[in-house]
Amino acid sequence: MHPILFKIPLPHWNLPKFLGGGELHAFPIYAYGVMLGLSLVVGWYISLTMAKQDGLPRETMANNYVFTAICAIVGARVLYILTNLSEFHSYKDYFAIRSGGLVAYGGFLGGFIGSWIYCNRKRVRLLAWADVAVPSLASGLLFTRIGCYLFGCDFGKPLTEKAPKWLQKLGTFPEWHYDHKAGKFLDEAGLRLAYADPNVKPQILSGSPAWVQHTESFPQVRELHHSMPVHPTQIYESMTGLILLGLLFWARKSIKDREARGETFFRGEMFLVFTFGYGVLRFLLEIVRDDAERGTYGPHFEPHVIYPAALMALALAFVFGLSNMFTEKFRVAARSIAILLPFAVFMMMRPANKFAVVEMVQLSTSQWIALLTGIAAAAYYRRGLDLAITDPVRAQDLGSGVPELLEMEAALERGEEWPPRGTEEEEEQTEEDEAPKKKPAAKKPAVEDDEDDEDEAPASEKKPAAKKVEEKSTKAAKANKDDEKAETDQEIAESAKDKADDEKAAISKEEAAKTTPERPSAKVKAADDESEAST
Repeated sequence: MHPILFKIPLPHWNLPKFLGGGELHAFPIYAYGVMLGLSLVVGWYISLTMAKQDGLPRETMANNYVFTAICAIVGARVLYILTNLSEFHSYKDYFAIRSGGLVAYGGFLGGFIGSWIYCNRKRVRLLAWADVAVPSLASGLLFTRIGCYLFGCDFGKPLTEKAPKWLQKLGTFPEWHYDHKAGKFLDEAGLRLAYADPNVKPQILSGSPAWVQHTESFPQVRELHHSMPVHPTQIYESMTGLILLGLLFWARKSIKDREARGETFFRGEMFLVFTFGYGVLRFLLEIVRDDAERGTYGPHFEPHVIYPAALMALALAFVFGLSNMFTEKFRVAARSIAILLPFAVFMMMRPANKFAVVEMVQLSTSQWIALLTGIAAAAYYRRGLDLAITDPVRAQDLGSGVPELLEMEAALERGEEWPPRGTEEEEEQTEEDEAPKKKPAAKKPAVEDDEDDEDEAPASEKKPAAKKVEEKSTKAAKANKDDEKAETDQEIAESAKDKADDEKAAISKEEAAKTTPERPSAKVKAADDESEAST
């Protein structure tokens, strides 16, 4: 086992007292943290590549991925804390995740909530994003469970002596003790020396978790310095992630082929396939898990009763919903296998005889979540198929905000401003046109303005009421007198102007009469013409 892949040397830093005091010689890089980071990087490229192929805005989905990953880590830690409250004694313990302490289902639920918040804000359909995000969950299982195996947590039940030797070797976890201050692993003598000084609080991490738990159940383990051979359930679940990743790629190819042929499909198919598939496989894995950290809840049942009953519920949900993803040629075979699985589990777990003592069991936290989410996914898959037939446009919709986000990213990639200036002006003009026109306010008399000014004046400057009234009356009288005088002056000016205009007009007429010669009348002119004609 390699719980710590490598160490970063430090220049003998002195730790403060609230961190235990002493010197810190090296900073350990845990295998689980490295595998978690690797899974996030691989998931990033898978999700964003698929998002671009499906027509989702890449930059927006990149931000969504980061937000979802943070929420997933928080959710995984919260669920681990809730199921293992006895392990946490100080606030520092809540943030010590370098060596594990995350629950996969908590990560899925936290990521789902984070995605819903972000997609709802950007008006992107949640199921459209979920389809491109679930492959990263499968690849995450593939890598993070290898980190769990290197650390020695999430182990299974002890193997029998008939188990293959290679499997027993894979499932054997050694004893180790790592001193954080010294930056090295300690042997038995070094461990005794670390606890010799009562004035110094050592920071020693002991493992593996399988060995620590087995020291309480199997006394001989302390002398062996390694755990009993157990089911390497970390490897089992890592292979589960690989199987689900292949299943998701097959499902995506099938969906794209149907889309190319113009057949029905709906957003969320891949997400529901993963949710149901992981639910079934995780439920089966939990049967052979044995670590106490996973937590158990609910009433006690006989294992050969509760496990087949729960699997039968999942099988019926599969027959009702998810089996319709297969063609008619394979649908009958898939349904038959689903129904036969619970019976096979019952036959394997039933007591050898009716007098045998049966140990009662409880379902683990992950089994309850797997059972509920699996049934819900199968039921929603059937609803999605019905929606794809009755309303294909709605079933295949990416979200009302996607066109605008794509346009925005294209504009920013070209180096243009967003939103365009013309768009802002048009929106402002539209708002002005749609706003109701307000009537101009009537002009207040001078008295009212003075009243307003008086009212707005500070209290220290306000005058007595009687004096105020007298001043107002004086101002009003003066204003009326000024108005009357202005009207009188205006009338005098107008009459003088009219008189001057009349005099000018008369003089002009007299001058015109003097300069213009008199013309003979028409009758005189006619008589002269007749006399000339007779002559």
